[in-house]
Amino acid sequence: MIRFTAFDREYAECQDEILQAIDRCGRAGRLILGEGVERFETEVARRANHIWAVAVGSGYDALYLALRACQLVGYVVLPQYSHISTVNACLNAGLLPHRVSDIHARDLRINPSAYMPVHTEGIVGAPPATTLPVIEDACQAFGAAGLGFADLTCLSFHPMKVLGAMGDGGAIAGSDPALRDRLLMLRHPGERGVNSRLDAIQAAILNVKLRHLDRWLAQRAMLAQRYTHAF
Repeated sequence: MIRFTAFDREYAECQDEILQAIDRCGRAGRLILGEGVERFETEVARRANHIWAVAVGSGYDALYLALRACQLVGYVVLPQYSHISTVNACLNAGLLPHRVSDIHARDLRINPSAYMPVHTEGIVGAPPATTLPVIEDACQAFGAAGLGFADLTCLSFHPMKVLGAMGDGGAIAGSDPALRDRLLMLRHPGERGVNSRLDAIQAAILNVKLRHLDRWLAQRAMLAQRYTHAF
């Protein structure tokens, strides 16, 4: 069987760095949020072409909290071809997903409150020019060119993603300070919020892997080109 992702091989490449980073977290005694998470958020924002990022517990949480932060009602337009998490995030935020084959279509026969284009297997359908909020499901696309055209960009750091934690994780990147303030409130289990924070240990691991990411992406591009030429 050909494995989709070689976790053990990836870990072996940076094992010493990861163990040292985890040890620093333990010695510092700060295991929830903290400086390492903030440093990771800064780098995520830069790579997503935004001003800030808010790290959360998973890619699904990123989608759900982004919808909550935009304070939407009614329909959200999204493509037919997507992961079930995109639909579930809309439903659990009290919204109605309206799935279309062409996200550029203007005759939708509804009055949407937002668009949610989805990056799937290297393909994304950007919505038409609109004044409505655009929430970009880029959970499969961290490190890709062209991120950041939306009001909010949602990311996943599940172990099977290009940049994967040793557990789960996610982030929302954006540029509107009001949205950032809402997301910082929503990721805590206070009034109407949820408990969705990236652990300091996962951030430490991801900060290590970020140093290797460009090389890993170049390797993927080389292999993709080899398959393209072969088939």
